[in-house]
Amino acid sequence: MKKDDKFKKTHPYSFIRNLRVSVVLVVLSFLQQFLFKPQSIVEIIGSLGINALYVFAVLFYYSSSYGNYKYRLEKQGVHIKKGVFMWKDYILPYDRIYTVVFYKNLISSLFGAEKISVDTPGGFRKNYDISEYFSRKTAIRIKKLYKRGRTLKHIYSSRIISIILMSAFWSNPVTGIVFIVPVIINIEKVIGSQFTQDIVRGTMNTQWSPIAKIISPAAAAVASLILVSWTISMLICFLRYVRLRSSVLGEHIIISRGIISQSVTVTRTKGISTVSIEQSLLMRILRLQSCAVSVIGSGKLKGDKGLIIAGEDKTKVHNTMTKITGIPNEEEKRINAVRGGWYSYIYSPAFFLAGLIVLTILSDIFFPLHDSILFLITVFYFILIWWLLFRIFAYRHSHLGINKKTVVLCSYDKLTLKKRFIPFDMIRKTEISQNPMQIKKGRCNLSITVYGEKKLSFKIKQLPVKETKKLIRSINKVRQ
Repeated sequence: MKKDDKFKKTHPYSFIRNLRVSVVLVVLSFLQQFLFKPQSIVEIIGSLGINALYVFAVLFYYSSSYGNYKYRLEKQGVHIKKGVFMWKDYILPYDRIYTVVFYKNLISSLFGAEKISVDTPGGFRKNYDISEYFSRKTAIRIKKLYKRGRTLKHIYSSRIISIILMSAFWSNPVTGIVFIVPVIINIEKVIGSQFTQDIVRGTMNTQWSPIAKIISPAAAAVASLILVSWTISMLICFLRYVRLRSSVLGEHIIISRGIISQSVTVTRTKGISTVSIEQSLLMRILRLQSCAVSVIGSGKLKGDKGLIIAGEDKTKVHNTMTKITGIPNEEEKRINAVRGGWYSYIYSPAFFLAGLIVLTILSDIFFPLHDSILFLITVFYFILIWWLLFRIFAYRHSHLGINKKTVVLCSYDKLTLKKRFIPFDMIRKTEISQNPMQIKKGRCNLSITVYGEKKLSFKIKQLPVKETKKLIRSINKVRQ
């Protein structure tokens, strides 16, 4: 038997999935025969010839891609051969594989296929080193390789209420609108524009809505759109993260989640770039926190935020984080943001809020606005005030710390306060920056660049410069 005969092909579902977009294009290309209505026999033959050539090219490329993609599990690693016009032949050593993601949905499950994505530190920024559909038997075999001689310890299982709250915190109307618009367009193509408009008007009918008794119908319609879009976004997020479970298997962390689309992420603890305890302003009010990890290969799967703990109290989050990652949650030294540095935290929301106030006053004087516009302005007031309150909250809790294994950097990212635990061996660069005003007052900003497939840089503002330099020197001594 030849050596190449031992190589196996991926699951046929990978061919079907890659081909599905092209099938739509093929159908559309044949429909142009009826749309453009070629008159002469020459035009008809010529048009059909172009379409046939396109169909042949598509089928040839994807069938060749599927047929030429071969793999073999060897002692030293995963051996891959693939290509159509350009061939690649490489081996991914097992000891360099940091993250493996198993993913399946309802359709792939019906075909008995499961997507397996493999990533190493030397991989691509946005794509996995390997990402194809394999048979369920192959997926089970690989999972058994991880479990061999090890005991799986289930550390954390999410509560339904925790996932609902996290979905509410993460959701926004924009995501829902992005989902709604393509659906409406496709419905319009099938059943006609007039019928589609009647459906949309029916869903936006404000006569039954209690809010229509308080504000105008136009404003109520805008409010209904925002509410519907936010609800859809929340439902999508909930389905992705329901049944979240974090476990430990030897030196690996196992993260499983999802109900319709299910994913299982297996990653090495030594590949963790950061562990972050996260809290929005609303979570602060409810006394809840969440925890996420950033590792090689994280963030490449759609909707993946690296979440390992969802919506729990502070004590449970800290203790569970240490059990899963092995990173201590205490801080031996700590430097807070200086008093008087609050202006650099709040100037952005304060500036926009002042601008909106001026715009509102001028509109009342010179050009009265429509009720729906006034409602949107009211929404913007709420958003800006919330943004301002969050920045005040972020300023009060921003600090730099250190413990036995990590640097602790607590600062804000958008509308979330993130307390990041960064292992010493993952730090690539520490950089202190000062503007003339900070030099005069003895303050600085600190940026820490972290090892990863893409540049990860975290910043904290308005620290006392002397204490910061002293702490950085102690960090460098530990790293050496």
